[in-house]
Amino acid sequence: MNIRKRETIKRILIGAFLTSVSIFSHAVNEKQSINIEHEFNYPANEVWDGIGTFCSIKLWQSLVQDCLVTEKEDGIYRFVTMKDKTVFTERLESYSAKNKTFSYSIKYGPVDLENYMSILKVVPTQGNKSKLIWNVTFESEKESKLKSVLTDLFRNGINGMDELLKNNKMESET
Repeated sequence: MNIRKRETIKRILIGAFLTSVSIFSHAVNEKQSINIEHEFNYPANEVWDGIGTFCSIKLWQSLVQDCLVTEKEDGIYRFVTMKDKTVFTERLESYSAKNKTFSYSIKYGPVDLENYMSILKVVPTQGNKSKLIWNVTFESEKESKLKSVLTDLFRNGINGMDELLKNNKMESET
C-alpha cells in the first residue's frame, strides 16, 4: 500500500473515531426534560394551599418518609428522606406564592443525575378547576431509564396530591 492511500485511510479512521466520540459525548451531556400537566377539580388556591410549601412533599409523595427545611448561607434547603432511608438534598431556587410557583434543584442524592431543575406551577383553568404544570430538566448517562423512573415518581406524587386535596376537601366540609 502506498503512503498516499495509508494517509487517506488514516484520515478516514481518525475522522470516524472523532465523530463517534463527539456523538457519544453529546448524548451523555444532552439535557433531558419531563413535562407533565395535570388538571385538578379544585380551584388553584386550594391546590396551592395543599402543595405550595417546600416540604409539603411529605404530605403527597407516598415514597417520602420525612422532610426537613433549613436555611443556609446560600439558600433554603430541604432534606427529603425516602422510605428506603436514602436522602436527597434539594435547594429552593425560586418561590412565588402570588404566582403559585416554585423551583428547586437537587444538590445531592443517590441518583446518577446532574443539573436537575424542577419547576412546579399551579394555574387556574375554567370553572373551579386548576392545572399543575411540572417541568423538569436534568442530565444523566442513564437518561432513558432515569426519565422513566422519574416520570413514574412524579405520577405517584400527582396521585398523592389528588388524594391530599380530596381529604382536605372532605375535612373542610365536616
